[in-house]
Amino acid sequence: MDEKTKREKMFVNYAKIYTFFTLALSFFFTVLVMSTGYSTTEDYKESAMTEVIIDESYNGRQIEVAYNSRVLLRLPENPSTGYRWEIKPLNDDTLKLQVDTYRAPTTIVMGAGGTRVFEFIAQSPGTFHLNLHLKKPWDSEGEAIKIFEITLHVILSK
Repeated sequence: MDEKTKREKMFVNYAKIYTFFTLALSFFFTVLVMSTGYSTTEDYKESAMTEVIIDESYNGRQIEVAYNSRVLLRLPENPSTGYRWEIKPLNDDTLKLQVDTYRAPTTIVMGAGGTRVFEFIAQSPGTFHLNLHLKKPWDSEGEAIKIFEITLHVILSK
């Protein structure tokens, strides 16, 4: 066998191997996507959770949010001053608090404020009045220096 014939056979073998691995990978990813449990695009859309982001500019407003939405409330807070956002009692099943966390500022300035983040799930249709006070947690009779209020109308579809 001459050198040219050997190279042609080697090329054909590499082409077969490449084709095999390409088909195998395509099959693998197809099976992976099909195994997610969503049979149609509509099934996926119905189960997808939307996200609503609220900041202090929403104070005093009324907004509509879709059922099963994730509601993120972001308010400025500076724990070094002793003041912290407190949620007035959540005695309604419309909104469920999932996360209450503080995000430190990105600046290196000493004493700079960050952001308090509350994450809720709108778990049932209805109207919910969310009321938060910025005050010192240990001062039960102390006045709030700021009040944040918003009314959320949780609807079945948006």
